[in-house]
Amino acid sequence: MSREILFRVVGFALASACSHPAPAPSSVSSAGPQFQARLLERQSQPGKVSLTAHIQIFAPFPAPLEVRILAPPGVTVDGPTEFELPAPRFATAIDRDINLSYATIPQEDLVLIVDVRRPNFGMHAEDVYRFGRSPPEVVAPRATGPRLKVGTVDLGRSVPLSRP
Repeated sequence: MSREILFRVVGFALASACSHPAPAPSSVSSAGPQFQARLLERQSQPGKVSLTAHIQIFAPFPAPLEVRILAPPGVTVDGPTEFELPAPRFATAIDRDINLSYATIPQEDLVLIVDVRRPNFGMHAEDVYRFGRSPPEVVAPRATGPRLKVGTVDLGRSVPLSRP
């Protein structure tokens, strides 16, 4: 019985965490993100796309940013696909232009990855460009199980876990 309750509590916690996306940062805090990476479309025409890699840095930190652009098969990136940005000394935004060419619309995403790596800490951000394809549908687990109560607190309906 207690094992079943534990599974339900863990399932509820996972379902709750996965079904509520994190809000966009409104201010800088030590617990929040130190930077954010986005791909913004500037211009698109058949076979060519111009993007901006927008990296928003919310606070200084003592390590350089490693930037990588992972292109899907059949896509040519005009310019470097890996570069390093110096350690930011203050909050700022950095934009880099990315020009792409392709013969047919790729079925995979272009991925922008920004990493900061040090022996004692690391940070990661990424974004994707889908070449006009719709984003995948997010399927959240459905809370169809019995209501879960812990003491006097009603946590609502549980998410049933399938047995192997």
